[in-house]
Amino acid sequence: DYYALAGILRNTKTLNHANVSKWIELPLPLPPGRADQFKKHQATVAAVKARLKSLKGTTGSALTPLPPAQLPGIVMDDEQAMTTGIWMRSQFTKSYIGSGYRHDKNEQKGGKTARFRPRLPRDGNYEVRFAYTPGSNRSPAVPVTVIGADGRKTITINQKQTPSIDGRFVSLGRHRFQRNGPSEVLVTNAGTTGVVIIDAVQFLPADEVGKTTAKKTAPKKNSASQKKQIRSLERQLKQLQKQAPSQPMYMSVEEESTIEDTRVHVRGNVHNLGAPAPRGFLQVIQMDYRPTFSGKESGRRELGRWIAHHDNPLPARVLANRVWHWLFGAGLVRTTDNFGTTGELPSHPKLLDYLATRLVDQEWSIKSLLRELVCTRTYRLSSRPSSSGMARDPENRLLWRMNRRRLDAESLLDAILSISGRLRTDMGGPQIRTGTATDYNYLHDSNRRALYWPVLRNSLPELFRVFDFANPSMVTGRRENSSTTPQALFLMNNPWVLQQADYAAESLLDLPHLDDARRIQLVVTAAFGRPPTGSESESLLVFVGSENDDKTPRKQKWSQLIQALFGSVDFRYVR
Repeated sequence: DYYALAGILRNTKTLNHANVSKWIELPLPLPPGRADQFKKHQATVAAVKARLKSLKGTTGSALTPLPPAQLPGIVMDDEQAMTTGIWMRSQFTKSYIGSGYRHDKNEQKGGKTARFRPRLPRDGNYEVRFAYTPGSNRSPAVPVTVIGADGRKTITINQKQTPSIDGRFVSLGRHRFQRNGPSEVLVTNAGTTGVVIIDAVQFLPADEVGKTTAKKTAPKKNSASQKKQIRSLERQLKQLQKQAPSQPMYMSVEEESTIEDTRVHVRGNVHNLGAPAPRGFLQVIQMDYRPTFSGKESGRRELGRWIAHHDNPLPARVLANRVWHWLFGAGLVRTTDNFGTTGELPSHPKLLDYLATRLVDQEWSIKSLLRELVCTRTYRLSSRPSSSGMARDPENRLLWRMNRRRLDAESLLDAILSISGRLRTDMGGPQIRTGTATDYNYLHDSNRRALYWPVLRNSLPELFRVFDFANPSMVTGRRENSSTTPQALFLMNNPWVLQQADYAAESLLDLPHLDDARRIQLVVTAAFGRPPTGSESESLLVFVGSENDDKTPRKQKWSQLIQALFGSVDFRYVR
């Protein structure tokens, strides 16, 4: 079953892999007028690019990937090397051999090696050549050791420099090898600075050197007029790209170019493959649904139909339980990610069955199920405890009161922005700032709802980190719900929180038709969801002082008052 499901998933392309993998974006349909405008612009850009390619092609200097089969001798690609440590695959620099090259990420110096061990057809002397892609961030001194019949010899390679043979290889010299003796090229990142590259190793019989080499193209120089044309076209292309009409995109997945079943990995070893496992589903769930899988599609459509099939009880029960968990703070099955034998039993099994049935009957509409639940008496109960209830059901499994819950990170962010008066409620549009090249040190300064804040693994907003936001690298059905000192300190001292308090104070003081008592009632109601008590109003009025005070200290007091509301328990918790 594991490999049957894996076959469906492995035939689904979720990322475009490169030096830095990117998600798959596909264009949304455009209205007829805009579609014609977009096509016309694309045609213009394509024509300029074609002209540039034609002019630049006369130099003959750009190297492209070279299949190992086009090279003489015995060629071992980096994929065939035995490695220790993690080497990252890349295709960024296009002068590589085979399907790409690998690099050590400039990490774990001394902990990574690559061994190229060829199967040589006969004894004799071979010229050994090492391929790498040069660059300014490469290591200037990479130790490469050739091990042959006459012992070991280490050659140091400067990978900043362009390889001397066809722009791809450097010679490691001639070495004698015996068919049944040691024959190896060892690359290590020990003692290196900069990025170490491994691409391929070529073993060329000595009697073939000079007879057959990789195809060379003699570079030709562009004339002055051609260079002028190139510069003009590059400026034109840059201007066209700036003026490009926007086209909305959506993230998606695609079918892989080759559709095939997954082979069993014997004892979990990817190098020890067994028989293919036909694509399919979990056999433990007995259903009258046995689709035939096409050789042209991954099987995602069939998997979706199996998940939503009326004879499959599990997905509707799991989803209904998740909705209950979101609304009530604890699921009817408290182990939201585990409905198996090691998970908890439902506290109200008949209720869970009813909710699952309703969800399916309403065509899987979460909105309809939410509406039904929030209109119930149970949802509208107070969280205030009673002595009799605590004595009979201290964990509140029977739902005699509402669970007291802390606002999640997204709700806290939205609430603070709403009180500050800066919350943008517009819908749709891009989430990530234009021009962002990396998720490290991303500046989160949006005024939109938290729903539209980008979730970046390496750069979560500080509020998200402090208030138990889910790990973006994992599936999390139930978040942690902590109450810690850093949370209080964040709301007390964080510059972003202080800034929002300043904005809220400005907004309140800009309402000239209100007196301070009305302002206090307004802001406390917005923060706590209830009006202030008499004692709270009295204390806050004393704190803000007279309405005739100077503007600057008056604003400062109101800002401190709002900051105190942000830091209070009543703001963070729903009673």
